[in-house]
Amino acid sequence: MTKRALVVGGVLIGAAVAEALLTRGLSVRLIDREVRYAPHLLNAHESALVEEELRVMGAELSLGVSLEELEGEGRVSSATLITQEGERENVSCELVVGAIGAEPNLHLASQLSLRVVTPEEASDQGRPTGVWVGERFQTSLEGVFA
Repeated sequence: MTKRALVVGGVLIGAAVAEALLTRGLSVRLIDREVRYAPHLLNAHESALVEEELRVMGAELSLGVSLEELEGEGRVSSATLITQEGERENVSCELVVGAIGAEPNLHLASQLSLRVVTPEEASDQGRPTGVWVGERFQTSLEGVFA
């Protein structure tokens, strides 16, 4: 059973995912490599307001932190995080959600031979461009979800 989630990337999608997971009773840690929330969109005061709201909702917020490595057998069990100063921390988690941008980088997907939705298919099918997923977010590769 999933109890601990790691959300990688802040901004709007990361915050929305964190909120959704919190409402489902998961412990959520949101990390972002930026030292404050969405500095390219918000001023320092606005960033602080969002950061405080995320904490009030129950999220653990770690800024200035990046994901270095995931570990697990068959499914993720922990993640190694690294600060901008080079300090490493190993955290337990059963779910990792990437919220790192709106334009998909499909390089890893192609290396794994995952089915992708091309821009042409996306417009024909009314789907977003990126990794193809079924109703339960299962990709074309058994045991991999997106």
